[in-house]
Amino acid sequence: MDSAFPVVLTVLLCSCGPTKTAEPADLPTDSGTRDEAETDSGTFTPEGPRAELGPTRPCVAPLESVHWTEMGAASGLPVRPDDGRPTEEATYLVVDDFDLDGDLDLLTSVFGLSEPGFPEPVTVHTWVEDHFETTPLDVEALWQPTLGDVDGDGDRDVILAGSDSWLDNDDGVLVKSTLEGIDAERWPFTRMFAPIDLNHDGHLDLYGATTHPDGDADAMQDYIAWGQSDGRFEIDPNAHPSTDGGMAFDAQWLDWAGDGQPEIYVANDQGYSHGANKLWSWDDPAPYNQAPAVHADLAHDAMGVDAADWNGDGQPDLYLSANVANVLLVSQPDGTLVDMTMVSKANPMLGLSSPILMGWGGVFADHNNDGQPDLMVTLGDWWTEPGGPRPEMNLHLLQSNGDQFDDVGEALGIDAQGSFRGVVARDFNHDGVLDFMVSTVFGAPLWFVSDGCTAEHWVEIQAPDSSHITITAGDTTQVGWASTSSGFGAAAIPVAHFGLGDNDTIDHVEVVLPGGAVWRTDAPLESRRRIIVRP
Repeated sequence: MDSAFPVVLTVLLCSCGPTKTAEPADLPTDSGTRDEAETDSGTFTPEGPRAELGPTRPCVAPLESVHWTEMGAASGLPVRPDDGRPTEEATYLVVDDFDLDGDLDLLTSVFGLSEPGFPEPVTVHTWVEDHFETTPLDVEALWQPTLGDVDGDGDRDVILAGSDSWLDNDDGVLVKSTLEGIDAERWPFTRMFAPIDLNHDGHLDLYGATTHPDGDADAMQDYIAWGQSDGRFEIDPNAHPSTDGGMAFDAQWLDWAGDGQPEIYVANDQGYSHGANKLWSWDDPAPYNQAPAVHADLAHDAMGVDAADWNGDGQPDLYLSANVANVLLVSQPDGTLVDMTMVSKANPMLGLSSPILMGWGGVFADHNNDGQPDLMVTLGDWWTEPGGPRPEMNLHLLQSNGDQFDDVGEALGIDAQGSFRGVVARDFNHDGVLDFMVSTVFGAPLWFVSDGCTAEHWVEIQAPDSSHITITAGDTTQVGWASTSSGFGAAAIPVAHFGLGDNDTIDHVEVVLPGGAVWRTDAPLESRRRIIVRP
C-alpha cells in the first residue's frame, strides 16, 4: 500500500512531542473551571484548558460510499499460529501514537503469562512509512493494558494490569518502569486499570477492576489507588466500597452529566452469582452505585461496555457485549435506561445456532459520517482445544438509521470469519473515515483500512479521558465522550469522532474536562479536522 500518511500533515497533527500546533489567534475561546476541588493535598484549581486546531483535510476525490480493505498481515502485523498454545481471551489491543510521529501505532499483549514453548511478550508495532515494524518488549502482562499519563509529563504511558511494571513514554520510546504501591497479592486479580485524576489533585489515579477466577468475593474487590505522578500509588480503602463488587471484565469512565465529575461503569461477568454491573459515582463525599437508580444494574455475563448518545437526547446510551445476547440500553427523559436491543435489532447473535455465543468487542462508531452512531461488533468462540472444532463467527458492522440497525459490513468490506475479541475504531490513514483494528484468537490482527474519503464531513475532538463534548453543526447538536476505553480488551487514544453529514462548518464546541475545566468556542470552524483540547 502506498503511504497514506503525508509527512507535512502528520507533523502538524502530532498530538504530543516536540512539534505542536498553536491555537489560531482568530479562534475566540471561553476557558475556565466549573469548581475547585478539595483533595487530600488541599485545594487544587486546574488552569484553564487550551486547544490546538489541526489543519483541514480536504477530500479531493470522494468515493460514492465508504469501503474498507483488510490489510493486517499484508502491512506487517505478525501471525499468531494455531500450534497448541492457549487461546481463551487471545490478544489485547492498545492504539496510540507511541513514537510521536503523528501516525497511530499498535501495542499487543496476549492474555496470561507466556508458557515456555510459546513466548508472547508485550509487543509494539510501529507504523513506518507503509508498514508496521514489530518490536517485542521485555515485559509481560497477565491482563489488559491501557493508557494514562502516569508521570504527568503530557505523554500517554502504558499501564499493564497483572504486572508490577508500566511503560513510560519517554519522548517516543516506551521504557519499562516499576509501578509501586499495589501489593503483589492484588496483581493476579486486577483485570484492568481504569485511569483518571479522580480527586483532581493533578496526579493520575487508578480504578483497579478485579476478577477472581474462582469467584472468591473476598479476593475480588475493586479499589482506588491515588497516584503521585512518579509511578507510585497508594490504595485507599475508604475511596471505594470494596465489599460490593463483581467479576469485572471491562470498565469505562465517562462524565455522565457533564459536570466535570466522571463516573465509571463496570461490566461484570457472571453477575447473577458475583454482582451485577455497577455505575460508581463520587459526586457525594462517599462513593455510591447509581446503576440501580438508572436501571443499568444488569446481572449477566458482560464482557465489554461502550457509550454514545445514540438517540440524540444528550445523555449516554450503553452497549454491552455479553454471552448469549448483547444489550443496548437507551436513555429516557426521566434519566433511566431502557433495554431496546430487540426493537433496534442491536444483537447480532439473535438467530445464530452456535453452541457457544459470546459477544466480546462492541463499540459505537459513525462509520459513514452521517451523524448517527453505528456499532462495530465482534463475536467469538473459545477455540480452546488444539486441533479441535473451530466454529467461526462473523464480524458485524451495524448501521443505524436512528431507530434500528442493519448489518452492512459484508457489502462494505468488513467481511471475515473466525474467533474475534477486541476492536478499536480510529482514523489510521487520516482520510476522515474510521478504520477498524480487530484482535483474533489466531492469525494476525485484522486491520480494515478505508479505501478513501467520502463527501460527508466530520470533526474529531481529542481530549482527556472521560471529557464531555458537545458540538453543534447547522441545526444538529451532538454529545460524545473522549475515552481511552474501547470496549472489551482494547484501549486507544482518547478521540471522539463526530460525523457531520453535509455540514461543512462547526458552529459551537464545548469540552468539559474531568475536574470541571471548560473549553468552548462559538467561532465558526471548518470541518474535516481534529481539535486537541489539553488541560
